[in-house]
This record gives sequence, structure tokens and C-alpha cells, in this order.
Amino acid sequence: MPENVAWGLQALGRLIGVRKQLVLTDVQVNDYVRKLQGQALENTRVVRKEHVQSLEKKAVAKTIVPYPIRAVPAESTSCPKCGGEMVKRTNRKTGGTFWGCSKFSKCRGARKTA
Repeated sequence: MPENVAWGLQALGRLIGVRKQLVLTDVQVNDYVRKLQGQALENTRVVRKEHVQSLEKKAVAKTIVPYPIRAVPAESTSCPKCGGEMVKRTNRKTGGTFWGCSKFSKCRGARKTA
């Protein structure tokens, strides 16, 4: 493992403590602090609300339904367990179709499709 890679917080602390090389001067650090503070958003209700709305839009755009659940009523098929109406469904893992009870989750009656 290279000497500049640290595994864990203790090793990181030792690595930081060993490094004494000056990377940025105090003037450069203060300059960066001013730049960052100048670009920071205000912490107001309006800004937070806009931020949350933006995140919600992104989340909705990423939401993907992997397998559509199709509920097509069966012509004359009734549930073997409760006698209810059967609907055609798609197995999420295999993609195959089967008849499932329309009263699912209370009834788990199912039949194979022909």
C-alpha cells in the first residue's frame, strides 16, 4: 500500500500529523474562505424550499418502475381460495405471467396461465 493511503481514522490522524509541508499560505487560505463565503447561499425559508423542490424533482426523474404490474381481468377464472376475481399479473423475477387474486394481499390465490 502506498505510504499516503490511510486505513481508518487513527492512521489518517498519524498521516496528517507526519505531514508538515506547507501547501497554502495564510493569505491563500483567507482568500479561499472569502470566495466560498461570497458564493454561499442565504439560509432562508425560500432558498430551503427551492432546494427541497429541486431535490424532489430529481428524485421523481430517477424513479423507475422495473417491471410494470399489469392487472387484466380474467374472463371466467375465479380464485381457488376465496372465489374472487382473478387478474393477470407479471412475475418480477422471471417476467412470466400468472393469474393472481384481485384481493391480494388478503388472499394469495394464484393459477398458472395457459
